[in-house]
Amino acid sequence: MEILKVEALNKRFGEYQVLKNINFSVNKGELISIIGRSGCGKTTLLRCINCLETFDSGYLRVSDIEIDKRNGQKQNNNGNQDFETKAQKIRRKVGMLFQSLNLFPHLTVLENITLAPIVVKKEPKEKAIQEALILLEKVGLKGYENRYPYQLSGGQSQRVAIARSLAMNPEIMLYDEPTSALDPELVGEVLNVMIDLHKEGMTQIVVTHAMNFAKTASNLVVYMESGEIIEIGTPQKIFESPNDPRTEAYVRLFKE
Repeated sequence: MEILKVEALNKRFGEYQVLKNINFSVNKGELISIIGRSGCGKTTLLRCINCLETFDSGYLRVSDIEIDKRNGQKQNNNGNQDFETKAQKIRRKVGMLFQSLNLFPHLTVLENITLAPIVVKKEPKEKAIQEALILLEKVGLKGYENRYPYQLSGGQSQRVAIARSLAMNPEIMLYDEPTSALDPELVGEVLNVMIDLHKEGMTQIVVTHAMNFAKTASNLVVYMESGEIIEIGTPQKIFESPNDPRTEAYVRLFKE
């Protein structure tokens, strides 16, 4: 079942067009890896999907919520209000793990995870705590609930951030380079959480330079260059027999 659809999406920052006619879709439960050189628009695409950036034209559907700005239709005040209303609903359905984790340093691990469910979803505190403890066990951090962020390793902080996003019960998880700041020995513990979530049926879209993860864990791989999607295919197709020479030149960088 299709849970995300993007059609003819364009985004500019001033005169610079960051995203050019982006088209792709994601089925429920799929893990999609987006690869490409730095600056090619991967992060901006994630931010448009989560409505943290407003796209200039195009169409976005997340679950049953649609934002239609095809044909570059100008938005009047009512249109802008409608966009923000829908954007807020989409953000409730989409969790996002940023490169900067933004854990609150003055709150414990448990408090970091329970804050949004209590404040935003108005969950009773006891229920939020019970769910947070289950999530901590899921990400391999049982017993860490009373630690503070400064007492965690980079990999542990990433897993707390994943648990914090999962506490809002998102339908889709987005990750922006989740392992880029980690020491090599810590990368696996974060990727393993994502693989376990995939097995449980969580829909995930991952911007990554971890090519082995993209090869082995993804249903589909998206290669982007200069703001465009150049090619979408299975990991085997993208890494072994890509159709486009630009894709081939990029993946060759990661071969022996």
